[in-house]
Amino acid sequence: MSTAFVVLSFSLLLLARSDPDIHRHSPFNKKIHTQNKNKNKKSTAPHSATVADTKERFLQAYSSPIPAMYSPVVQELLVQQHLQRYNANYVYNPLYALGIMSVFDQILESLENKDAIVDAYFTALQEDLSDYRRDADAMEEWAKGLSSSDDIKADASGTMGQKVMAEISEKVAADKFLYTNFLAVGVFRVLELSNCTDPEALKRVVAELGLKQERVTSDLATYKGILSKLSAAKELMKEYLERENRKTAERLAKKSDSPTDGGDAPAAPTAEPATASAATAETSTESSA
Repeated sequence: MSTAFVVLSFSLLLLARSDPDIHRHSPFNKKIHTQNKNKNKKSTAPHSATVADTKERFLQAYSSPIPAMYSPVVQELLVQQHLQRYNANYVYNPLYALGIMSVFDQILESLENKDAIVDAYFTALQEDLSDYRRDADAMEEWAKGLSSSDDIKADASGTMGQKVMAEISEKVAADKFLYTNFLAVGVFRVLELSNCTDPEALKRVVAELGLKQERVTSDLATYKGILSKLSAAKELMKEYLERENRKTAERLAKKSDSPTDGGDAPAAPTAEPATASAATAETSTESSA
């Protein structure tokens, strides 16, 4: 299999589905003005930016080449999150943070320099990585401590995770919430970490948040498909590298076994002439005697 085919296979690993509403409100070549009515700088985008601005900041923060296996995915994630972040209805929340950090942790799991790439990614978006990581970790701990899927609910006076869900549900009901595919991943991770794999549990939680079931299901199918393709691509690359290493070893072995370019080396002198001379000398001595 050629190197070109392997690289082409990796280029298919894109997050193919993005929100059409985001693209409509956020053209690539126009500045996106946000309506920041919330004084919490972390909650909404503090200013305008273009996709080109974000990409340039990423390249400044991480100038090393990213392997072809991962580069399309990172670039697509960057564009998607840019369009979400600078949308007028964008509001940060810990469930969203859990989703985006889960995407990076699982997709870039075996990538060398993953931490540096993720740091550059959030620097480009002018976001605080420590906020995302802290809130994602808190949501993970909350989900792991749940005893049943019934505890995954919106409750403004409940536990930390329940309060987060209550805030989302309230904003969705008021039509002031921007749904994203990363939020769908966050919902899935909460269920996964709490060992609630029943499809009915997912339906109930999605309904609890007031989200559209078909949107969440579609985004999760895309996410799972990407993980599956990435796993297959990693295996393909592993087989390819092993095959190339075997070929290289075989070539080196053949080269070491073949004669030198100057022809056959002269045979080493044997001890027979010296032995014969010694025998002749001994015979002459006896004759003299």
